[in-house]
Amino acid sequence: SLLAFHNGAPLLMGDSIGYLKRAAQMQMSSHWASTYSFYCIGMSAGFASLWGIIFVQNLLCSWLIYENIVFLFPTKEKAKLSNQAVFIIAISILGLFTTLPWTSNLIMADIFIGTGFLAWFQLVFNDKKSLLIKGILFLIVCLSLIAHNSYKSIFLLFFLSVLMILGIEWYKNRKPKYLRQALMIVAVFLFSFYLLRPAINYPFLKKFGNSATSGSLIWIRQMQGDDYLKEFLDDYCEEYNFKLCEYKDKGAVNAIWNDISHGKRTPDNTTYVEWSKDFDQIVKVSFQDPKYLYYHTRHVVRKTAKIFLNNWLIVFYSDGFRKAIKKNLRKYISKNDLYRLTHSKQFDPFYFKKIENAVYSGSFHSKITVTWLGLNTINGILLILSMILIFWFLIKHRKTIEFSNLWYFLLFVLAIVFFNDLICGSVGNTHNSRYTMRVNWLIVFGGLLVFFKIIETKFSQEIIDSPKSHTDQL
Repeated sequence: SLLAFHNGAPLLMGDSIGYLKRAAQMQMSSHWASTYSFYCIGMSAGFASLWGIIFVQNLLCSWLIYENIVFLFPTKEKAKLSNQAVFIIAISILGLFTTLPWTSNLIMADIFIGTGFLAWFQLVFNDKKSLLIKGILFLIVCLSLIAHNSYKSIFLLFFLSVLMILGIEWYKNRKPKYLRQALMIVAVFLFSFYLLRPAINYPFLKKFGNSATSGSLIWIRQMQGDDYLKEFLDDYCEEYNFKLCEYKDKGAVNAIWNDISHGKRTPDNTTYVEWSKDFDQIVKVSFQDPKYLYYHTRHVVRKTAKIFLNNWLIVFYSDGFRKAIKKNLRKYISKNDLYRLTHSKQFDPFYFKKIENAVYSGSFHSKITVTWLGLNTINGILLILSMILIFWFLIKHRKTIEFSNLWYFLLFVLAIVFFNDLICGSVGNTHNSRYTMRVNWLIVFGGLLVFFKIIETKFSQEIIDSPKSHTDQL
């Protein structure tokens, strides 16, 4: 939390206030998960202080990093480098030179994709944990999965890829542990989205269930951005008579999105719930038409490649790290802005005052200035070196049984980063580096583990060249 202490307050952006506002009003949003608002209520002790929110985020992240280091880097007898030393060095590098502190100290759900991944790996693959710790890890994973609406798609694709790997290994070896691991993954997903999320939504909806989500509207915005929404409406409006047919002009969808984002009514003075079925039908029909399925596929490939190029391959030239911080986190939250973002006729002035006091307990958010290009450069160097180390390790030690757990951890890190970029590139803004900021510190963490493993092997002078397949240790 050193970054937040330097700032004098937790890091905020406009959407941070949205989470706090909806928490205070117990208001559901069509495009923000209520889980993080629920978390903010509890961790801030009813908005007594926002420090509790980021304290728990940092504590949780540090603990999970340590647990994975202990599991992946067990201290051997007469070892030159203990796992405690590895943790201290790793957390120092991650905390000073990567995007981790900018994510963990931000009042947003971004950190929970990382904590969810680290907790999931421990839950599924570390059999030495006690039942109590397993239960805690299970809860952390489930809460992380439902902290942000995009995580459902990201983790669904990720889990399917892991289940495919486990299925192949079970087919080859017929070991029961592969079935146990697969069942745990399925249980986590079903419990998260079909039991836990509806339960958390209960105080907001006054019923056990889920609100209408903006997933279809987000996709329709992408159709508009690629200039084929109007073409689709021209082809199908006569047959289906969609509500959106009356608003074919280019700005209509963005206007609807902005109205819903700020809790307003749609152009025909209805709520998003009335529009959601219409949006769902548009997306469904478009995916059934080969012509528009091709357009969708082209869109996904282009946007995924673009977010990858913008935020990874040209990290030095795009300066994505510094731009994201400057754009999103240095945003000045004045008292007038705070009042505008939180106040409405339905908003309790008592809660507004509590949020205002929590935000301004000691300092203003505008203290942080990020003008040092070196931070972005060091982060870029670490990312590139880490990627090189990870790919080298995956190729060299694909059949080294002693390095099995680390091998799979690194493979899964690459998978979760890829699916994050895939989903964010498909439905998000490819120029917003915040989407990759929330996961690319995992790449550096993986690279550090490989580096320490090389040091350990060199010091211990162990030459491991086993012909056995590491999959027996998965």
